[in-house]
Amino acid sequence: MVKKQKTAGIMTFHRSHNCGSILQSYATQQTLRNFGLKPEFIDFSNAGQTNLYAIYREVHSARDAIVNMTKVPMQKKLKDDFRSYDRYIKKHLALSKKSYTRGSELDEDELGYDYYLTGSDQVWNITIADGDDAYFLPFVKKHPKIAYAVSQGAKDIAEYADDKQKYKDMISDIDYLSVREKNGQKWLKDAFNIKSERVLDPTLLLDAKDYSEIEEDAGMAGKDYIFVYAAPLSKEFERYVRQVAKEHSLKIVLWHSNVWFKFFGWLKGYILPKKQNPGKYLDLMKNARMVFTGSFHGAIFAAQYRKDFWVFKNPGMKKSGDDRMITLLENFSLDDRFLHADKPPADVMRPVSYKKFEAQLVKDRKKSLDFLRAALKKK
Repeated sequence: MVKKQKTAGIMTFHRSHNCGSILQSYATQQTLRNFGLKPEFIDFSNAGQTNLYAIYREVHSARDAIVNMTKVPMQKKLKDDFRSYDRYIKKHLALSKKSYTRGSELDEDELGYDYYLTGSDQVWNITIADGDDAYFLPFVKKHPKIAYAVSQGAKDIAEYADDKQKYKDMISDIDYLSVREKNGQKWLKDAFNIKSERVLDPTLLLDAKDYSEIEEDAGMAGKDYIFVYAAPLSKEFERYVRQVAKEHSLKIVLWHSNVWFKFFGWLKGYILPKKQNPGKYLDLMKNARMVFTGSFHGAIFAAQYRKDFWVFKNPGMKKSGDDRMITLLENFSLDDRFLHADKPPADVMRPVSYKKFEAQLVKDRKKSLDFLRAALKKK
């Protein structure tokens, strides 16, 4: 008799038009497949998320109107990018047949998975537009619930929740709980006396070669360029990158359209990739001479491809409680790659030493996979 393959329903930000969100979704999917499961993304995306990634956002303030106006000159490109992201998601992620926009629509019996997993990403950041109680899996009553590498971002639930007890109850009901950052672990313990394991972002559970199947040609292979993946980008950092590029005869590729527009990229010769999606992002990371980023997943993929990279350090990282980047780089002994606007490195071309990173990755990956292995044996 053939044993039926176990299924897993995943709740995460897989519909976000954001490279990190989509790639962590893909990595979670592939990791669960490696465990012999049949994973599927519960195709949930609330109104806040839809508006957040819409070409033109709903207007609730003068700022919204101004932001929409700046997009008019780039309307065609933005529409092309939107379609490219959507195509990429549908091609590389296994989605549920039915889509959902409200948590009240999610029914455990109708969904019918053997396991339910929430994470990774900032699914437990209750202050963001796409935050939703559905990511705490309150609709699951009969099957194992797993929280993998969930993040609160820089926002302690206990500080921002209107009903702390509600969140304590939902989190306490998670069978296997893991978080991504030190702050998140501390906040859950201090506010709710809930213990959790700290594990790797799922993108680090795979090797660089595991992403080769989903890379897409961005047209820059064989060219010398700096890849800048940062939004926002300060004037000081933009000026510095431009100086580095000039001194070393490198082109500059900017990923974010609003950053390219802000700094008159068409006048400065900055390259803005067409029909963007995570596959082209991976290709640009892989082939760059150097990477400058302000993004958590930007740093991860620069390290995955063993690139020389720098992370823009801003004073708010420590003050805001946002320890995502600090936790990541300190854990892998890469915190010497922080770039300070007022104190640039003596040798910007100094290569990254990945020896400690690789040794730590082996340990942390084993711990993270062991966590999942134990969770998946619960049923």
